[in-house]
Amino acid sequence: MDTCCLEMHFFILCYIIYQKIQLINVDLTMLRVDTNITNNYPFLLPSGDRYVKLNIVNSFNYSGFKFNGMSKACFVRYLRIKYQLTVEAVKNLNDVFGIQLGLFLCTLWLMTSLTMYYDLTRGEHSSYDNITISKIILYGWVLQYTTRFILITLIAHTTTKEACKTKVLITDINNRFLDPGTKEELQLFFNQISSNSMEFTACDFFTLNTHLITSAIAAGTTYLVILLQFNSSNKQ
Repeated sequence: MDTCCLEMHFFILCYIIYQKIQLINVDLTMLRVDTNITNNYPFLLPSGDRYVKLNIVNSFNYSGFKFNGMSKACFVRYLRIKYQLTVEAVKNLNDVFGIQLGLFLCTLWLMTSLTMYYDLTRGEHSSYDNITISKIILYGWVLQYTTRFILITLIAHTTTKEACKTKVLITDINNRFLDPGTKEELQLFFNQISSNSMEFTACDFFTLNTHLITSAIAAGTTYLVILLQFNSSNKQ
């Protein structure tokens, strides 16, 4: 029960970080749209209201730097600070949950593999009268283990993938014609992202992403086949 609570706590905190990064990307997307409009329609006045009236960016709600009286350079600096705080939050999350995540994921993988092995080799056990009910119970535990493993891995991978979008957006914006102050802030933002990678790890032993799921399946299948071969050889 305590293990499930810790996993749920990590999942919730990771989702909160994902939402923070998503908001940063939404602001950067609005900045990119504004920059594209300024470059493509330089004769228009730089007014968010004017753009909305012209239905050029009617899918966005300009409540960012324009209505807050901030320049583009200040707005990028503001987003850069928000991103840096988010990176620090990820580092703190890795420090707090690193050991627990490693133990949880390894335990879930091991319990899944052993449960599958037991089901495949339990034909010699006579204590189970109803094979169907016992199979439902066993594969119910397997489903529970794999669901927990996949949820932890996917929320970390999704958050990391969302953080990668920030770098793409900054690169796209920086390729446009901008004032020197905004260019400098964008370059600082880009350098900050390049030097501070945002990823979730289990004590730096392995990274939580979709490759971990495929590796766990491959390793579990390999060891399961080896154990079955040893079991068949012992019977002979």
